[in-house]
Amino acid sequence: MSRERLRWLVWLLAVLLAVILLADEWLSAQRSWRGDVEQGARFDCGSCLTSVPVDDGVVLAACEHSFCRECVLEYARVCVSEARLPVGCPAVGCAQVLSEARLSEIGAPDALLARMRRFEAMKNPLYRECPYCEAPHTAGRSRWSNSLRCDSCRRTFCFVHGRPGW
Repeated sequence: MSRERLRWLVWLLAVLLAVILLADEWLSAQRSWRGDVEQGARFDCGSCLTSVPVDDGVVLAACEHSFCRECVLEYARVCVSEARLPVGCPAVGCAQVLSEARLSEIGAPDALLARMRRFEAMKNPLYRECPYCEAPHTAGRSRWSNSLRCDSCRRTFCFVHGRPGW
């Protein structure tokens, strides 16, 4: 093995060791924030700036910003109602995304999560909803006709305009 290749290998091992140590330090910090907190401890919400009990707080794992549960859920509700998806971290300038699973874990209502899924589905240009029963469809129209038959109610509607009675 050449001397240059050996130096490169030693450097790579040193970098990997540093990454492992940093990950271990980060994980232990996360555990201590949740696990070793004294009874009755509080923190300041990054959004409403009120002092909140640690048990009512939410730490976003990717960016480590912390907020009270109510602020995160209200922010998600506003984002979904304005169709600003995906829902991101409420901190100004933070680009981290809150997944549907994380919002569910925080306590987001099922209606909010369903609306998020609906808006995500609507990004697909082949997505249509039946005007009769509101069943979702992602099948495109045929080459010869603009009509689409609903699998749920068996009625036909226009694929292009979504109008009934086609």
